[in-house]
Amino acid sequence: TSPASRQSSVSETPRRISPSDSPSTRASTKDDGSSSPISIPSNEYKALMFIKSIVEKRGSMKLHNITGHFSQANESVRNTIGWTKYELEEFLKKHGQIFSIDNDENVSIVKDAKPNY
Repeated sequence: TSPASRQSSVSETPRRISPSDSPSTRASTKDDGSSSPISIPSNEYKALMFIKSIVEKRGSMKLHNITGHFSQANESVRNTIGWTKYELEEFLKKHGQIFSIDNDENVSIVKDAKPNY
């Protein structure tokens, strides 16, 4: 099954995120300095928080070590992230404002991450 077909079979409800939802998830800042809530699908938010919690607990980790934790995630989170190392890397790159991947494939959390959704 392709990643696109797996994701399309999972219904996603957008989740509005405010700064109080999570210390690492902040409101986006407009050019005038004011902030507004951001919106991403709830499954994507759950997947972000799943990976973020693993990396926060264990520190910087190799990509392939993160995939070893997928069995702990529910199916919707696994489907959102993907099932392969490549899909995980693409997911993390999509959220480069939160995650950093170095040349040795070590994943870490960006300090003072400010999501820009």
